Amino acid sequence: MLDKQSVTVQIYGNEYTLKGEANADYILDLAKYVDSKMNEISQKTSVPATKVAILTALNIADELYRLEKNKSNLQKQLEDSEKSVADLKKRKDYDDQNQDFLKNQIQSLQQELDRFKKISSDFKDVEKKYREEINQLQSDLHDKELLSKTITELEKKNTDHVASESELQKNISELQLEISNLKKNMESLQLQSSSSNLDSLLQDRLHPLFKKIDAVLD
Repeated sequence: MLDKQSVTVQIYGNEYTLKGEANADYILDLAKYVDSKMNEISQKTSVPATKVAILTALNIADELYRLEKNKSNLQKQLEDSEKSVADLKKRKDYDDQNQDFLKNQIQSLQQELDRFKKISSDFKDVEKKYREEINQLQSDLHDKELLSKTITELEKKNTDHVASESELQKNISELQLEISNLKKNMESLQLQSSSSNLDSLLQDRLHPLFKKIDAVLD
């Protein structure tokens, strides 16, 4: 605890000896401040020194009250500011967390996008392969249609050939029958005619037969 010290001051023309723990210079400054306030008020009104002291005390109390009020307001503003700073810090921490979350989300979405791009590329390759196969199948189908048409034409030709062969076989059978009949006639004529007459008769009989054979062969 500091020792009290005595300080002599002058206030409004009177000397006062003050004791206090405060520094002497600080006490002198306070006395000067009160003295100036009393002189200031006394210049504005003509009242006894006691009333001047009371008015000075009210003015100083008013100043002190305003200072205390301003201090309280400043304290409240400081607390609000500290609270705002704390809220901003929390918000910043929250934003940082959200930012990290968004970064992770963006990274995840980018990975998904890259995966879909690869899938799309693979689909394009598969689509290209299928298109090539379709084109090949269409080409094969066209060739098959041509082959089928050719086979149909060959079958028709074969059918016509079979029909012609059947007709030819029929004509051959008829010729064989006529030749057989002709042989029989020849044997009969040999018994009935001379050699010269036989040659003439054979020529007459064989000539239309040869013509018929030529027509069948054609």
